[in-house]
Amino acid sequence: DFASQMGWAGSQIELGHPASCSGANLAIRPDDYPDTRSMGPSGDDALVIQSLAKQGRGVDMCWDPQLAVKTAGAASVQEWTHQRMRWAGKMAHYHGRVQATALWMGWVAVMQMVLLMAMLKEPAQGALLSLCFWCVISGLHIAFARQVMRRLGRRASWLSWLMLAWTQPFQAPWLMLAKTGLLQFWGIESTAKWKGRTCAA
Repeated sequence: DFASQMGWAGSQIELGHPASCSGANLAIRPDDYPDTRSMGPSGDDALVIQSLAKQGRGVDMCWDPQLAVKTAGAASVQEWTHQRMRWAGKMAHYHGRVQATALWMGWVAVMQMVLLMAMLKEPAQGALLSLCFWCVISGLHIAFARQVMRRLGRRASWLSWLMLAWTQPFQAPWLMLAKTGLLQFWGIESTAKWKGRTCAA
């Protein structure tokens, strides 16, 4: 998951269309920091570098693993869900290329779920289509993520790749379900929980 995010963020920066980054690893001159308060309560990372790119400012990514800042990831399903809901809440302010990518990934996940549901009606054909589609998409994800991990000087276990392949189809539908409020009994709110960071004048 980490490698997929960093790979997409880095590739978009190298293509000249900054889309995403990690606030923990973001370095910017104070005088160049854009005012993103009109874009909602996020106030950092993705919206900042997209705003800089829109202003014609240069944005670059350093792949040196020795310069990376370590930060704790989500420690529970609830934290992970709220984190992804925060990210999704910024999409309305993303530029066209980023929105297109997000919608494409959402479509892929939904299609995987549709094919899985097809097995209930046509078990043999549905299972074959689902398995083929899942194998192709998972293979592409793993091949991409492995290249990123190598560039970052990191390695992942086979269990990590298996978890990536198995959980990816359920991420978009899970967030959609959370948005309906049906998961509130499990401590997952239907709206994003922001961290309270602000862009002071």
